[in-house]
Amino acid sequence: MIYFLQGKDTRRIKIGYTDKPITKRWDQLDVSSEELELLLLIKGTQKEENKIHRRFKHLRHKGEWFDESKELLDFINSFSPDLLEENQKCAKQIRI
Repeated sequence: MIYFLQGKDTRRIKIGYTDKPITKRWDQLDVSSEELELLLLIKGTQKEENKIHRRFKHLRHKGEWFDESKELLDFINSFSPDLLEENQKCAKQIRI
């Protein structure tokens, strides 16, 4: 799974990959002092995640974190509204 998380304060977006259930990955990420919001969760491989990293390399802040931009948000929002709605349901389940 490829996930896109956004920091509520910095507005930076993490583009990551996990082969574990997202709830387990979320537990690992929840050590940040910043509140994170799940923007998108899509099926994909680590190779596909790397392609996305290369596509947005000009926005890279550090590691898997990218600066928020209209281009990146448009990419995220280009996925079907049904998928985005399903992601919101998933986010509510994670935020127990």
